[in-house]
Amino acid sequence: MAGAMDVTIPSSGSRRSQGRRKRMVLSTSQLRVLQASFEQNPYLGITTREELAQEIGIEESRVQ
Repeated sequence: MAGAMDVTIPSSGSRRSQGRRKRMVLSTSQLRVLQASFEQNPYLGITTREELAQEIGIEESRVQ
């Protein structure tokens, strides 16, 4: 009966590590710019996100 429970399931650990990004560390000035923008409008459009990203030197996908 013990043999019936011996089932090997592939680990999803490698998939998980590929799908997650590392945490970003922002400088104080970058953080100030982002906070000021989100205080004015918490729902930024793609154009605004692109401009902000370029201004502070990060990827647009990191401006959420």
